Amino acid sequence: MFRLPLILLLLASIGRLHAQDDDEWKTVAGAGYASERVFRGVERSGAAAQGSVSISGDGFRGSVWTSQPFGRSEPGEIDLHAGYAARVTGQLTVEMMAIQYVFSSPAPGATRQSTEAGVQATWTSSGGVSATLAGYHDFRLRADTVQAGATYSLPLKSFGAFLDLDAFAGCARGSDLLPDSVGGPVSDAYSYFGMGATLPYRVGAHTTVVAGVHFTDTNGQSRRWSPIGAAGGARGWVSLAVNVDF
Repeated sequence: MFRLPLILLLLASIGRLHAQDDDEWKTVAGAGYASERVFRGVERSGAAAQGSVSISGDGFRGSVWTSQPFGRSEPGEIDLHAGYAARVTGQLTVEMMAIQYVFSSPAPGATRQSTEAGVQATWTSSGGVSATLAGYHDFRLRADTVQAGATYSLPLKSFGAFLDLDAFAGCARGSDLLPDSVGGPVSDAYSYFGMGATLPYRVGAHTTVVAGVHFTDTNGQSRRWSPIGAAGGARGWVSLAVNVDF
């Protein structure tokens, strides 16, 4: 965990160097709070402080994201993301990505790390609507996930901002959910859906405050999908973050 500030600083420094050479490169650093950490319908922790640094440009994207729960018995999480997006047509973009998940102090038998590869197609209309279809494979958990989603940016002219609305649905199937347990492989499958609304509000030349409300529900989710052994069901949470771009 003590390496995280150094990783974030390194990414931010690389982003500044790229920004000096090419205006298309962009770096965003953020810090915030979430009343619950939920991933694909599965609760990974309760209330947590979260932070990130991302770099993007020329179709490439890299980021470090972390969630550190306030509950001492809940595992922290660091996600490392790398991807490349290619524009197929004026409205269709396809992105290939790799994600490394790292957990500290997970529940007995739960994995401390896993690696996932994915591909996502995004279609964007001129009216502010985007639709996505994505597939992921986790090599450590031997799990496959398919997720479809849609987003819409609703103009709020009186506030000079946009309200971003999103909805998604997916299904996941894994055949080794507890790879570090003593017993044999544990398999399970479930489906999920959710929706949310976020309000990014620019408060300066480089600073944005983002407030959000979120909801998700699962069907048939086993506790073994969660690093804290949380059961499935409906969940709602709020988030607040401050992002700085340069």
